[in-house]
Formats: sequence, C-alpha cells, structure tokens
Amino acid sequence: MNHPDHCRERVMVLKNSGIAVLAECLPVVEALDQVQRLCPDLLVVNLINNLEGLTLLSAFRALSGAMKILVIAAPHSGHFAQRCLEAGADGYVIASDQLSEFKEAVRMVMRGYSFAPAQDFPTAAHRRHGASDEQRLRMLSAREMTVLILLAKGMGNKQIGAQLSLSEKTVSTYKHRLKTKLNITSLVELIDFARRYHLL
Repeated sequence: MNHPDHCRERVMVLKNSGIAVLAECLPVVEALDQVQRLCPDLLVVNLINNLEGLTLLSAFRALSGAMKILVIAAPHSGHFAQRCLEAGADGYVIASDQLSEFKEAVRMVMRGYSFAPAQDFPTAAHRRHGASDEQRLRMLSAREMTVLILLAKGMGNKQIGAQLSLSEKTVSTYKHRLKTKLNITSLVELIDFARRYHLL
C-alpha cells in the first residue's frame, strides 16, 4: 500500500536494490489479501490517517510475524514514530526524505534492525538518561548505524570515509554523535556496544 505520488520512485529503489516487487500501490483490502496470499519478506506501507494507519499496521503484523514492515509517513512527533514501531512496524521513514534515506532504511530493516529518523524521537537528554540500549539503537539514523557497523569491523576514519564517500572530519562527527546518542564515552565502548548487539 503506498501513495501514488511516491509509489513509482520507491518501487524503482526496491527493484534497483535487487528486491522483487510482487505488488504495488494497492488499496487496503486488496493489500491485506495479497499479503496473506503472497507472504512477502517486506511490506512498505504509506500511512495517511494516523489512527487508521496504526490499526492497519497491527492487522498486517497479525498476518505474518516474520514479514518486515517499513512505514512511510508525513512528519509527526516522536510519539507517532514510536507508536508505529509498537504497532508492528520494523522501520519508519519520512515521506519527504531523500530516496537514499529510504534505501538505507530498507537495507537496515531487511538485515533485522529497527529503523527510524533520530529527529523523530524524544530529546537527547531523555534518550541518554531514560532509554534502554535497544531504544537508543532505534534512535540512530541509517548513516549513523552504518558508521557504527564499520567501526565495529575495525575500520578507521579514513577507510570509512572512502567507503561512504565522506571526509574524515565528517566521520569523526558521526562518531561523536554515536557516543552522545548511545551514552558512551570512548571508541572502545562504542565497538563493544556494536558487538554486544551483533551488528556485524
């Protein structure tokens, strides 16, 4: 199920990523039927009406516990993003975001990680003092998660920068953000955190 304005370009991103698209831009009733019949690995859902959308998420999740669900929605508060995840979504992206963000979200969700934009969650102070490690992980952006994984693999700033087409200074900035969001003070702790949660 997706909005016509976004459907075609999102479908192209999926196809270019090597994902076979079984159905696209379906109305709700037909989407429920197709999910039950086709048992897809990934379902991309565009939420327009908040309350109705959350109910639909629960319905889709009830059809398959193994299926990955990625939500595309208009900007809402962090509470809405969290409610989507609680209703059964594995990932949440903003409709107005760049397609590269959608592509990274698909990649992370298919690898088994939760995904949501960092800005769609409560303040950093609340995250540092009141969130669990798993909640902190969900607060990372796709690029931050990628940098974390590469750090855990033992790559240095220069190597990471070359792989992601970033400057070493930008990589250092990502490392600083990761330490702040995960409430970690050193690179050693950062790598240990990534390995503890099997991000390799």
